[in-house]
Amino acid sequence: MGKLYNKKLGEIDILLHRPLEGTIKQLIIKRQGKKWYAIFCVERQALPPSIDTNRAIGIDLDLISMRFFLMG
Repeated sequence: MGKLYNKKLGEIDILLHRPLEGTIKQLIIKRQGKKWYAIFCVERQALPPSIDTNRAIGIDLDLISMRFFLMG
């Protein structure tokens, strides 16, 4: 259980189903039926996945589209 503070609504008890990672940029409060939901939009730095250069392949899509263009 956690707490959410909003200027208009004050302090609200919330249940976070996962930890927030990054800087909160936007909060959307939504109601569906009798339940309320808080939707957090966050900005975080994405880490590029490590690439195994021994197993890397490349596909040139321009040559494939050019072949179909020339064939008809």
